[in-house]
Amino acid sequence: MQEDTTNLVEITKTYTKAWEFFNSLWNQLLSVGMIVISLRIIRENGETTVSFADFFVAKNRFLTYIWANILLTLLVLLGLVLIIPGIIWVIKYSYAPILVVDKKLSAKEAFAVSAEMTEGVKWQLVGFGLFGALIMLGGLLALGIGVFLAMPVVMLASYMLYNKLLVRTKLGMMGE
Repeated sequence: MQEDTTNLVEITKTYTKAWEFFNSLWNQLLSVGMIVISLRIIRENGETTVSFADFFVAKNRFLTYIWANILLTLLVLLGLVLIIPGIIWVIKYSYAPILVVDKKLSAKEAFAVSAEMTEGVKWQLVGFGLFGALIMLGGLLALGIGVFLAMPVVMLASYMLYNKLLVRTKLGMMGE
């Protein structure tokens, strides 16, 4: 009886880990779609229609997006050790995953363009990030319900800023 219970616990743990892994991949795939949809809404001044299928139009960029996020995560982890350089790197390269999806760049190219986009405006980006965090905190303080309004506002503002910074690069506002 004890052995059956132990086996059941182990099987449950295995299925839970598998579920968490696939759920994480699904969330990343939806994130790719949110990038595409958000940028389309911004670039077309809200005069566009969105369907569920739009979440999957950039699925061919998924693996490169994952790779760029892994590299960015490694920089964040390294930044926890080196603190000041880490903060600079995170700001400098934060647009790389978006560039992979939006401009169909390789991870290496995306990191280079992200560095170009953020050149000379890192302090302003820190201020923008802090302001976004305050908006999210205000949403939490509004009984938590305000987050449902604050989150899309901060997200769209971030993509609008991305669009403005993109103009500073060689890619500018070129199409795909």
